[in-house]
Amino acid sequence: MNRALQEARARARGYRRVENFIAMAYLVAGKLTHLPTPPFAEMALVPHKTE
Repeated sequence: MNRALQEARARARGYRRVENFIAMAYLVAGKLTHLPTPPFAEMALVPHKTE
């Protein structure tokens, strides 16, 4: 658990509010399963056509 919170702290660097750190801790350590897909994930799966 301590490692997960340290990882969340590293990801939350640059945020100015404590609420953002708490949200990042929930995302990292919460083991959430029903998260939305990243908006650019589908674009990465499509191969580029070269002509």
